[in-house]
Amino acid sequence: MKAEQIKILIIDGDRQSAQKCADVLSKHRFSTTQAITAEDIRSNIENSSNYHLVITELNLPDNMDPLDIIKQMREKYHYTCAVILTDSPTLETAMRAIHEDFCDYMQKPVDEDRLLTTIECALSKRGIYLTTEQTIHKMIGARLRQLRREAGLTTQQLADRVGVTQSQISQVETGRSAASIVTLFKISRALNMTLGEIFEGI
Repeated sequence: MKAEQIKILIIDGDRQSAQKCADVLSKHRFSTTQAITAEDIRSNIENSSNYHLVITELNLPDNMDPLDIIKQMREKYHYTCAVILTDSPTLETAMRAIHEDFCDYMQKPVDEDRLLTTIECALSKRGIYLTTEQTIHKMIGARLRQLRREAGLTTQQLADRVGVTQSQISQVETGRSAASIVTLFKISRALNMTLGEIFEGI
């Protein structure tokens, strides 16, 4: 998935702070939405499946609890990535963030390089954003596994059609090794697809 397809929600009662964060992300082509007021935040909780990642400040309007907000959002969309960004970090909230499986805990003011690295790593862990060669291999592997299953084939059956070993197919599907363009072409033929269709959505 490309950066412009990634939707990020920024929850921060400080409009200037939220805008600074949005400016950094927009510069790198991420799609951002800001939730500043309590009403904005509640509305976006209802639409949580629209977002791939949420960046939230700890101190929110109406004493709203950001950790509870993320918990509610994950009830609607389990794979929501979450990052805390705050100017008042505490050990208690850091421990709660770890317990709630937040991807990172960052201190203000926003450092552009650290923010981008954090977001890319968080999205990469969810298999959403391509940041490294290894991630690309995993994304291709996951796509091939999906297509093979949709075709009702076992790894051995696909291997037989392609002319490779079952172990090679398994390694490609798990991202442990990269398939050559020739092997990918053979796989696409075995699945009655084009190479373009194989890479669709990646």
